[in-house]
Amino acid sequence: MRFWIFGHDRDDDSISVKNLERMMKTDPNLEIIDLRYTRERGNNYIRCATFMPMPSLQTNIGQMDKNKFYVFCCNDGTLSKKAVRMMKYAGFTKVKWLKGGMNAWKRKHYE
Repeated sequence: MRFWIFGHDRDDDSISVKNLERMMKTDPNLEIIDLRYTRERGNNYIRCATFMPMPSLQTNIGQMDKNKFYVFCCNDGTLSKKAVRMMKYAGFTKVKWLKGGMNAWKRKHYE
């Protein structure tokens, strides 16, 4: 199943690095999905994240748990915004994208 969702990105669908870190400590239903390919990750990744490139997300969305809270990340947020739109279209309500993507995560943790 392929989704091509167009529309405006809503800032309230994003989560900051700080709020994601807080959520990682407190929400057992949180699942972080890294949409990048292996070659894009390098040393900049979230240890507890599930790696699922965007084509795999499109293929596996039907098997994902609608009770979990999903946060999507990519390099800069572009793919993550698309993933959130796709998930919402499929009926998921607890979805966010990492504002600034892994570039923001890297600035916080490595610089």
